Amino acid sequence: MTSQIQIILKNIQTGDTYELPFSTFSFTEELDKSRNSSVTVDYLGLKAIADTYKVDLLTLLVGGQREIWINKINGTTITKIYYGIISDVQLTKNNFGVLEFTIGSVGHFALFAKRRTAAKRVFSATDAAQIAWTLISESQSNGTYANLGITSGSLPTTVNRDETYRFGNIKDEIVNLCALNIDKGFDFDIDFNKQFQVYYPFRGSLRPDIIFDVQNIHNWTYRKSLMMALTNSVYVIGDGFNDDTTYAQVQANNDYLAAFGLLEDVITNRTQTSSNNLTDTGKKHLSYNQAPLPVLQISHIDDFPDLTSYNLGDFVLVSLPESGINNEYHRVMKRSFNIDQQLLPVVTLDLL
Repeated sequence: MTSQIQIILKNIQTGDTYELPFSTFSFTEELDKSRNSSVTVDYLGLKAIADTYKVDLLTLLVGGQREIWINKINGTTITKIYYGIISDVQLTKNNFGVLEFTIGSVGHFALFAKRRTAAKRVFSATDAAQIAWTLISESQSNGTYANLGITSGSLPTTVNRDETYRFGNIKDEIVNLCALNIDKGFDFDIDFNKQFQVYYPFRGSLRPDIIFDVQNIHNWTYRKSLMMALTNSVYVIGDGFNDDTTYAQVQANNDYLAAFGLLEDVITNRTQTSSNNLTDTGKKHLSYNQAPLPVLQISHIDDFPDLTSYNLGDFVLVSLPESGINNEYHRVMKRSFNIDQQLLPVVTLDLL
C-alpha cells in the first residue's frame, strides 16, 4: 500500500481532535443510504492518548457527540474518505488477553432516523428535492439542540409530488423519494462538508478510465436471481384501512409475463396517500425485479485503482469473460473498504 490511513476523533462540544492508533478498520457506503464504519483500537494505545491530553478514557469516546473521519494520505495530498458520528463503543478482551475498543459509527444522514416530521405536514405539488430539504431544515430548527450542522447543497429541479406526513421518520421519508424506490426519483448524499446534495436524474457518470478486469480484480461473484426473486405484477399499498385503502397495481409488459408467467408481489408505503406516487413506486420496483438482472460483486486492492478516483453511482467498465461480461458498463451501488491486521486495503464493490 503506497498511501497511508489516518483516523481522527473529534469532540463536537470542545472542538478537540485526536488521532486514533487503529489496528483494523472498515467502512461501507451505499447509494442513497447512509455510511457506517467500524474501527478497532488498542486499549493501551488509546489510554496513552487520553493520559497525554489529561482526558478520561471513556469520556474521550462516549462523553457526548463524537465525530470520526478517515483520511487517505498520498504524499502531501490528504483526502477524506469517510465521515460520521460515533454510534457504538465496545470494549473486549480477546483470546490473547489484549484489550481492544471497537468503535462503530454512522454517517450523518442516519441520524435522521431519530427525527420526526410534525403531527401533520402537507406538501402539495412541491418539488421532491425541496420536500426532502424542507424535512431536514425543519427538523434542525426544532429547538435549541436540534441543529446537526447539515446545510443545503445542490437542489436541482426534479418532479413535483404531493406528500402528507404524520410523525414521519425523516430518514425513511427521504429514502422513499429517492431513485432506488420511486420512478423519476433523485439520488442524494450528505457529503463530507455536511451538505445535503441532490443529483438528478441520477448520480454518477460514465467512467471509461476505470476498468476492472483480470489485471486488478482480486476476487468476484456473479449472480442472477430467477423465479422466486422476480415480480412482474405488483400491488403498492398506501394509506387507509379495509375498503378505504389507497393502492395501485402496476404490471410489466407482456414480454416479461410471457417469459416467466405471472409473478405477483405486494409492497407497502402505509403513509402514502397519492395514487401517482404509489404507481411510480410500483414502476421502480418492477424495473429492478421484472427480469433477471446480473448482480456483480468484485474486490480490488486499493490504489489499483485508487478508491478516490471514482464514486458511488459511477458506471465503470468490467470484463469477466467467464460470466459473459466483456467490457460492459456496470454501476457502483455499494462500496466497502477494509484494512485488516496485515494492512491489506481491500475495496469491495456491488455493481448493477
